[in-house]
Amino acid sequence: CNGIGRVGSWTLGTTAGPNSLTASVEGGLSVTINATGIPGAAASISKQSGDGGTAVVATTRALEAKVVDANGNGVAGVTVSWAVATGGGSLSAPTSVTDGSGVASVVWTFGGTAGAQSVTATATGLTGSPLTFSASTTPAAASQLAITTQPSAAAQSGIAFPQQPVLQLRDAFGNAVAQAGVAVTAAIASGTGTLGGTATVNTDASGVATFTDLSIGGTVGAYTLGFSATGLTGATSGTINLAAGAPANMAVNAGDAQTATAGSAVATAPSVRVTDASGNPVSGVAVTFAVATGGGSVAGATQTTHAAGIATVGGWTLGTAAGANTPSAP
Repeated sequence: CNGIGRVGSWTLGTTAGPNSLTASVEGGLSVTINATGIPGAAASISKQSGDGGTAVVATTRALEAKVVDANGNGVAGVTVSWAVATGGGSLSAPTSVTDGSGVASVVWTFGGTAGAQSVTATATGLTGSPLTFSASTTPAAASQLAITTQPSAAAQSGIAFPQQPVLQLRDAFGNAVAQAGVAVTAAIASGTGTLGGTATVNTDASGVATFTDLSIGGTVGAYTLGFSATGLTGATSGTINLAAGAPANMAVNAGDAQTATAGSAVATAPSVRVTDASGNPVSGVAVTFAVATGGGSVAGATQTTHAAGIATVGGWTLGTAAGANTPSAP
């Protein structure tokens, strides 16, 4: 009627976007009718990008989630909530809204601890919600040394520490860095002495530097060791209390060159002093005195050095013949 023709109904396609319909009559006349399909209600959410793989701690990554209707068309204007689930770190915003393609995004800054980390994306009421974005983080570049095994708290001068130091490469966040071939050097940080043993060792494949024969030769007292490597922050050990080392020298302390009546005891009982290679007195050393020349006798022939490294014979009685007498302390 009135030259108007009507179609019974027109159902648009399931894909959002332009749709067109052609009407034609005999004789070649035709006309095109256009319509635009828009997305339906939001139905589901899924991961678009940023999930999986590895990343370096404290770096960033963009995460994207997509919201679609029942036919897979992106739905704009949907709020997605983001939250760090594991591993620490942070997000650029707690929520974001889907754009014209149905995509919501956020920037994830990974936490400083190497290992598994994750973030959730939630859109209430949608299938697939909440989503979990995951990544495995690895340490950053080595920036510091850390002592994992301290040298012995008690040691002897010139003798290798019973417990040798072990160091680990770490990044700025304290994660162990597995890097071989980094030269780590030990030196005396406090106290006056000489460091013995192999002072520089290389890290192994795990980033560990293990010393095997370090020692300190010097005056009895408190020391610390410092450890360094090019480009890295160094480390300082705990206190090492250095005691005297092995006996190395013995000298007359008192009682030499005396005169006394033949067959009588000298006024001053002879004594000797035992020291280590650094001149520290050594206590607890058994010293045996014996008559070397002139006859006579000694009392209390075997004596033990005290804290000053001195051992004193019980007494020395000269031989009956006038002349030189000599005791010895081998």
